Amino acid sequence: MSNLYTLSQAWLDAKSREEAAKAERIIFEEAMVALAGPLPEVGQKTFRASEYKVEIKQSLTIKPKVPAEFRTAVAEGQIPSIIVQPTLYDTGVLRLRKAAMDQDENALATYGKVLPWLDIKPAKTSFSIVKTTN
Repeated sequence: MSNLYTLSQAWLDAKSREEAAKAERIIFEEAMVALAGPLPEVGQKTFRASEYKVEIKQSLTIKPKVPAEFRTAVAEGQIPSIIVQPTLYDTGVLRLRKAAMDQDENALATYGKVLPWLDIKPAKTSFSIVKTTN
């Protein structure tokens, strides 16, 4: 493998195998999620399957919908400082979200003000599978 043609072809072949393996892995991940039952919105579940330890983690990605408008809203005091650091404070938003979901009146009011400025979506579910010895 010393010429550009051969390396290019080998790279494309490897990329093709990688994409097929990724598609197969996603099928396995979806099947594991189905077997796991309900997962927390944010957090993890850990299972043992013989000598395998399986962790399935869920999270949310939280980003301002329009960063410039969000920064202006922070500067004008429309966004509470408890959820803003030099960058958006995900943990602060998650705590506020949880309190609002638990029907805390102050949290509901604050979350209602903040929510129009944020784009909150489920993040990619991550997996960790480790073969252990019994």
